[in-house]
Amino acid sequence: MTYLGNCQKNHLLLPDLILLDLYLPERERGWWVLTQIRRHAALQSLPIVILSRWRNPFVGEESYWWGANSYICKLTTAPEWMACFEARHQHWRTR
Repeated sequence: MTYLGNCQKNHLLLPDLILLDLYLPERERGWWVLTQIRRHAALQSLPIVILSRWRNPFVGEESYWWGANSYICKLTTAPEWMACFEARHQHWRTR
């Protein structure tokens, strides 16, 4: 949050994407960070991808409810990550 605030205050470029680990170390902390970002008008269009080790569909649905743009279960291999990001890239390019 400090970094994003400094970007705004100093007229610096914001990141193109935020990868937010949901458990920081508790899930409630991840939701708090997400809601803090979404409260700022200048940050509302910033894409946020939630990362989590949980494969529970409810957690993914809750991520969207709190304002995330995407939800990814953490993967274990580089090829899995590459395939995942390529699929997300293709999805966002067609929107």
